[in-house]
Amino acid sequence: MPLDPRIAAIAAATPAQDYTTIQPDALRRYVEDYTPAFERPGPAVATRDLSIPGPASTLFARRYQAHPGQGLPLVLFFHGGGFVTGSVRTTDSICRAIAQEVPAIVVNAEYRLAPEHPFPAAVEDVRAVLAWCHAEAEALGIDPTRIAVMGESAGANLAAVLAHLVRDEGGPALRHQALVYPGPDASRSSPSMEENADGAFLTRESIEFYDRCYVPRVEDRKDPRVSPILYPSFAGLPSATIVTAECDPVRDEGRAYARRLEEAGIDVVLREYAGMPHGFFGMHALVEASEQAIVFVAGRLRGALIG
Repeated sequence: MPLDPRIAAIAAATPAQDYTTIQPDALRRYVEDYTPAFERPGPAVATRDLSIPGPASTLFARRYQAHPGQGLPLVLFFHGGGFVTGSVRTTDSICRAIAQEVPAIVVNAEYRLAPEHPFPAAVEDVRAVLAWCHAEAEALGIDPTRIAVMGESAGANLAAVLAHLVRDEGGPALRHQALVYPGPDASRSSPSMEENADGAFLTRESIEFYDRCYVPRVEDRKDPRVSPILYPSFAGLPSATIVTAECDPVRDEGRAYARRLEEAGIDVVLREYAGMPHGFFGMHALVEASEQAIVFVAGRLRGALIG
């Protein structure tokens, strides 16, 4: 199926970036500026900004609560942006929607960005965020036995890596992992990388830029914390939801990750959205598929966290 025509029109009107010359700060400003054009404001929910001690610096996060009560489950969310861009602001509407759909506390946490802070900085940060949330469960109003991790794009990779790390390091235990168009194989050798090399909003050229920034040492791209599909065992991981987009260069990486989970006997559901590009999950103002995907993921989170 071809790219959805509404998205194709927006993509054609969006200024192309030269990834051979662009500077990270300029790209971050660009992403912050264009994100509101794709969104509708999220629902009004109670929010509180947090300062979380990280391994090298204080990390900004935001807590969302739409449903009353204490001892609610936690959905820990990580933004996308190729490990170079993105923030709480660029994913605020997504987290509001998840908080509305799932009777849970959502914490949207930032992490250090590349190239100023290359791998493994982001991994170290999200591990610290999870540990802090677990330790501060009472203050956050969460049940520390009901935690899910969620992310989109780079954030999905971090969520996937966290699931492996906590399994191997003895916790905190996770109930679920929700991975929205992850790119868990830094070899970038899948057929969709060629098929969708000139994809809307994410191209092979831009992926190569992000990889150079985040993992400048090519040999590190075989580290499972960069390419979680390379973890030797998927046994004992939490249940999973994976969203892929048909017109996405990393589509086949998400499919392959779902297969690894399924082969290990993990409860995993993969849903692919026809005609959609990378990034569609946050495009509520453009396509119905965005809200449909949010409702789908929220339903899976409810099932894992509430029963």
